[in-house]
Amino acid sequence: MVTEGKWEKEGNRITVSGSGVIAICPSPTTSDGIMEFIANTKLIVSAVNACKSVNQDNPQAVAESIKEMYEALGTIKRTAESSGDLYYLQNALKTIARIVREIKAKADRRE
Repeated sequence: MVTEGKWEKEGNRITVSGSGVIAICPSPTTSDGIMEFIANTKLIVSAVNACKSVNQDNPQAVAESIKEMYEALGTIKRTAESSGDLYYLQNALKTIARIVREIKAKADRRE
C-alpha cells in the first residue's frame, strides 16, 4: 500500500501531506565524494507520484508493470522491423513519442 497524499522532497526527507516525514534517504557518497541522497530522494518521490498519476487507486500495479510495458514496446518494435512493415513501426513510434511528450508536459507543469 502506498501512503496516500502527494509525496514531496525536503532535502533527504520524503514527506506526505497529512502524514509528515515518512522516510529519510541515507547519505551515501560517490567515489568522488559527492552526496547522492538528494538525487535519490527526488527519484523516489518522482517515481511514486508518476505511478499515482497513472493509477491513483493502485500505483503499485503501475510500478510492477513498467518492465512488462517496456518489453511490450520492444516486441512491437522488433515485430514491425522484422515484418518489414515500416509504416506500422513509424505510426507506433509516433504514438509513443506523442505520449512521452504529453507526460513530460504534465510533469513540467507540476514542478
